[in-house]
Amino acid sequence: MAGLLALVDPLSALAQEPDKAGDKAGDKAGDKAGDKAGAKPAPRVIAVFGDSQAEGLAVALRRAVKGMADVKVQNHTKAGTAIGQPQNYDWPAAIRDFAPDPGTDTAILMFGGNDRLPMRPASGAVVPFRSPAWEASYRASVAAILGSLGDKRLRVVWVGNPVCREARYAQDMAYLNGIFREAAGASYLDIWTAVADAEGRFAAYGKALDGTTQRMRLDDGIHFTPAGYDVIAARVMRAAADAK
Repeated sequence: MAGLLALVDPLSALAQEPDKAGDKAGDKAGDKAGDKAGAKPAPRVIAVFGDSQAEGLAVALRRAVKGMADVKVQNHTKAGTAIGQPQNYDWPAAIRDFAPDPGTDTAILMFGGNDRLPMRPASGAVVPFRSPAWEASYRASVAAILGSLGDKRLRVVWVGNPVCREARYAQDMAYLNGIFREAAGASYLDIWTAVADAEGRFAAYGKALDGTTQRMRLDDGIHFTPAGYDVIAARVMRAAADAK
């Protein structure tokens, strides 16, 4: 995902002209004046956080802004991570310590696929998934994440999970979506039926952005194909523009 970095040798340009003190002084003054007059504002930065589902979304968002000099998408996702498993990756701490680049005004969050597990605190008993104690701890972590982003004055779009093929998995994603929807400090984006059949059920095929019918979901019944992620990214871009 890293872009190619073009290297320029500054010594080759200097070697073509004599090294004169007067030229240096004049050039330096001129450069400063030119920098001030021609300085461009930093591009708007959209930061994406989450698991592998968010990773696919971040790649699609980069495709969506390709060619836009005034918008940049940063991918801060970590595949295989979960809000409720801080022993593997501590998302509340990571977002608390996140230092936004100049121009960063929006955070996109998408979590849940790996959160269907019991919590294992450093001390004490295992906390079963969907138990009252599990939900209370999970809500507290979500609130901490949103509080940190609010402190950084970022607008937040929390992208819900889509309907999935396996019924129990879909039920768990709907449960987590309810927590995300109710959390204060974010605009919630519902994509449950963004790719679905006429009855709102899981569908592997659907309409792509160009209007053609294409494969939209992968064989796991959870993730999207590139065409599917492009559809979600278009909705996210609209939501990011409207977020407060």
